[in-house]
Amino acid sequence: HTTNSASDAGTFKIETSGLLRELGCPHAQLSRSGGGGLDSEPNRWILLTYLVSEVQCAHMLAAGNVDEVVERAKELKKKNLSPAEATQDDFKSILSTFNLTHPPPNVTTAQIFSKIESKVKVVLSKVPEGHLGKPVLTIRLNADHWKKLEYINSELEAEYSLRRQMLLKRLDVTVQSFQWSERAKGKDNDVAKAFHEPRRQLGLTPNVHVADILGARDDLTCIRKTTSGMNRVEAAIKRVLIQHGIPDRGGRPGETRPEPEVPSWMQKPQDQRR
Repeated sequence: HTTNSASDAGTFKIETSGLLRELGCPHAQLSRSGGGGLDSEPNRWILLTYLVSEVQCAHMLAAGNVDEVVERAKELKKKNLSPAEATQDDFKSILSTFNLTHPPPNVTTAQIFSKIESKVKVVLSKVPEGHLGKPVLTIRLNADHWKKLEYINSELEAEYSLRRQMLLKRLDVTVQSFQWSERAKGKDNDVAKAFHEPRRQLGLTPNVHVADILGARDDLTCIRKTTSGMNRVEAAIKRVLIQHGIPDRGGRPGETRPEPEVPSWMQKPQDQRR
């Protein structure tokens, strides 16, 4: 509705700022208490852009175009976030998961986590007994422990990032070699459709953080055998039978014969050259 006085305009700004906080608006300057962030014209344009994007998202969800919404969210996630932004993003995910509104500025951190803890207890009370198992970490970590864990995690992340880079490179060159075969000629579009989208989702950095230690359960330490034992893993690939026998590829060390030694002044026979 239209505002007829300065008091009406002030009330409208306060209500709008509160609405933006409930929606989890990423533009902090718009949701400042008192509605002062809406006084400047650039901020009003930002507000209009944000509200229009929210309406567009709601229309896509209502029309069933969920994949398009998810794809747009993935594109936004590709942006490099600072540690503070990443923490804020995780915090918003927690609030969204438990259907909690964004807390006002006067609420302390202890009060926020107390509210989250109570929500977690309510959810856990509804799951079957033993559903989550026991936690792997049973001690309370101090600041020194967290620093050491951060260091260990950074070292492992660098190590496994290099491994992932190597494996992804192997994958790329393997698929590229398939495209050189006679059977794959003229099927570049089919290969791109089947391969490029799953490949694009494989990142170089492992998605493992120190906080995952808190959520690790005791089943993480169970080693399941894939070929024998009581807890062997069942897989459809094990039912595949290779027909017509398996060719012998050799490679057994006990069957290799040492090459005869040839004096340095003599030339090696043709069949011994490498």
